[in-house]
Amino acid sequence: MKNKVILVQPHLGKYDMFIRDLPLSLLYAGCLVDRSKYELILFDQRVEPDFEEKLIAELKTGQVLCVALTVMTGEPINFALKTCRLVKETANVPTVWGGIHPTILANQTLEHDLVDIVVRGKGEFIFKELVETLDVDGDLSQVKGLSYKTPENEILHNEDSHAFDADSIPIPPYDLVDIGNYKRSGFDFQVMSFITSRGCPHNCTFCYITSLSNKERRWQAEEVSKTVDHLEHVMKLYSPDYISIIDDDFFVNVKRGRSFFEEVERRKIKIKWGLRGVRIDEILRMDDDLLRLLERVGMEHMNIGVESGSPRMLEMIDKAINIEEVLEANRKLTDYKKLEPLYNFFSGLPTETEEDLKCSTELIGKLLKENPQAQISGFHQFTPYPGNPLFDTAVEHGFDPPTNLETWARFRLESNAENLPWIDKKRKNLLDMIYFTVYFVDRKYENFIMRENLFNRLVYPLVLVYKVLAKYRFKHHFTGFPLDIYLKDSFYFATDFLKKLKYRKIPSWSLRS
Repeated sequence: MKNKVILVQPHLGKYDMFIRDLPLSLLYAGCLVDRSKYELILFDQRVEPDFEEKLIAELKTGQVLCVALTVMTGEPINFALKTCRLVKETANVPTVWGGIHPTILANQTLEHDLVDIVVRGKGEFIFKELVETLDVDGDLSQVKGLSYKTPENEILHNEDSHAFDADSIPIPPYDLVDIGNYKRSGFDFQVMSFITSRGCPHNCTFCYITSLSNKERRWQAEEVSKTVDHLEHVMKLYSPDYISIIDDDFFVNVKRGRSFFEEVERRKIKIKWGLRGVRIDEILRMDDDLLRLLERVGMEHMNIGVESGSPRMLEMIDKAINIEEVLEANRKLTDYKKLEPLYNFFSGLPTETEEDLKCSTELIGKLLKENPQAQISGFHQFTPYPGNPLFDTAVEHGFDPPTNLETWARFRLESNAENLPWIDKKRKNLLDMIYFTVYFVDRKYENFIMRENLFNRLVYPLVLVYKVLAKYRFKHHFTGFPLDIYLKDSFYFATDFLKKLKYRKIPSWSLRS
């Protein structure tokens, strides 16, 4: 009897060194599967060094119904493919891919001989029905939201799934993981990621959200009392120190956001908070009562999307904000000393000039000067996602879209400029320099990295010296004598080499198609 359903979280790449959050997408994927009939098993490559041996042992039982993976664009694709090759070499078990990348590129994903089935979009209901269909060797054509290959190798795409209802989703099966395995650099306490809503109504042309159908994009939030019940369940079982809400945009409805934290305060839930998705215009809509409420309940960090300091680039990406609003929101937050805004930026857009980049680095300087609590969370490099408006613009400017999974696996947030044909070597060096030095222009080292371990505290005097150079490079776009950048690249190279060396324990693994 085949009753084991295996869920696999692939490595994410270099970010595994700094952020290892709960594999929430997989936990939610399995939350509707009937555990009285099926045994759910979750392997997380990021925290289980012996996951290959465990996976092989399970496959050899002959009881595995399917192996399902969540896959993002970029490096995770390589690790997902290696896992699928291991599955195919060990047992005759279907491989299922879900997540943003296979949702956007279902047909291309299924063209790879290691992928059998794709779950498109929000997968809870779809995956439940898929498991039950595989169990009885049923007709996959009847499962809405599914793409798959027939025995004759024909790729078929079923109609989209039925309407998604956030309030009908139960608490995910946290017992499948050991919460103690999940850490973030710079946090010397337990962080737990948390979801309260799905989707995003905004039209930012660079975002993967705008590659999805209107139904998939639709913002839908859980009812407040249900979400806080979930939170109390988490607090009782796991006692985390910090909750990181990773909604795409938490404050789409400011009234609902206020109600959530009022309920948290009413129930006397004591914890620290961070928000991943906040917009500048939402900050401007918040009154003093709400911001004081956020301070009282323990809010510490709010990741806020600015993206660029260039008015031309902001218009190009349809961000629907302007520079004056960014500065106004930043000054507004200075009155709330417990709230630390972490601003997001990125670079590498088609037609972006060095002057546009200068606008961004100058804006960052103003944000840090006017608000001592402000920090810059990152300055990433543009990735063209198929289906969104900027993808077409990228193609018009010479971008050659990858035609297979292996090519998509070369994309990196920290070095994607190498895949963008409008960026020459000089500009690439500048973008790489900005990406690295932005981590030293504020107090991230003092607030996060330094408290992580004794070594980071001991090298702090050297960091202080380097920060002088980093700030000069960043402000003046100086790329000469880039020994610091070479050291960073060498560190990443060594990390990649050691990770690949680990996988050589199974010599047959390769990336051939």
